[in-house]
Amino acid sequence: MERKNGFLIVDDYKELPDDECIIRGRYADCWLENKEIYLFKKYLNVLTCYREVIFSRFATKIGIPNVGYDLASRYGKLGVITKKCTEEIPTSMKQLLFEYIKENFANKKQEMFSNFYPILFNVETIENILKERYKDKKNFIFQEVHEDLMTKFISQFLLANCDLNTKNLDFEESKGKFLPLYDFGSCGIVHLKQWKGEENVFSLKWIYTEDTQEHPKKTLQTFLNTADSSEVDLFKMYLEKACAVSLDDLFEELESEMHAFFPNEAKMLQRRIEFHLNDLQKQCKK
Repeated sequence: MERKNGFLIVDDYKELPDDECIIRGRYADCWLENKEIYLFKKYLNVLTCYREVIFSRFATKIGIPNVGYDLASRYGKLGVITKKCTEEIPTSMKQLLFEYIKENFANKKQEMFSNFYPILFNVETIENILKERYKDKKNFIFQEVHEDLMTKFISQFLLANCDLNTKNLDFEESKGKFLPLYDFGSCGIVHLKQWKGEENVFSLKWIYTEDTQEHPKKTLQTFLNTADSSEVDLFKMYLEKACAVSLDDLFEELESEMHAFFPNEAKMLQRRIEFHLNDLQKQCKK
């Protein structure tokens, strides 16, 4: 397949109309077909394309399930492409959390429902919502769902992601499990020492209000000090795997596959990953 500057040319892929797609996707430019069905996402900032590819591959090396991205170009628009990962329309956790808030916090202002609460990634609340919704489903194995959620919670720290929330967290009802991680455009942004990011999504046990958002470093400390030992061990296991990944080899592997050298601004992400993992190790020792 033809590439230009590392980007796979997908101009000849057939674009599918909306009614033939499972779901267009929040940031999808279009769904394409070329023997298989692919999701194409375009970005104005080319560095975001590299973030998607680098961090999805890094997640794969660690053992975190994800869709996996490749650089792609369609009619001159740069972006990423990935294969369709489900045969059904997944259930949006944002919508389920929205309904939960309306039922349990009816005295709050309506604008709070749409503007703040639905974005929060909250392990305990999401588990409770799913457990109640699917209590009669035989394929709903609570322990597996809990482990999946914890892996996603932990992935926020490992990937320095400030954007894991219920808007990009979907559930497959037929299989009783979550879709793999599929949004890496905001990875590499969180800094434990100096908070950089938009809204807080590092919530383990609580629904936060606007005036009680928590710094990710504090959330990590709370998690390490109060979570079950098995959950802390899971975090340390993934952190150990992450530290064992050769980032030099990872970047060389990607460049070899895409037949192009990554720009310097993309390669700077390697240093950022290394510094971040070092910070995580220090927090564990404390």
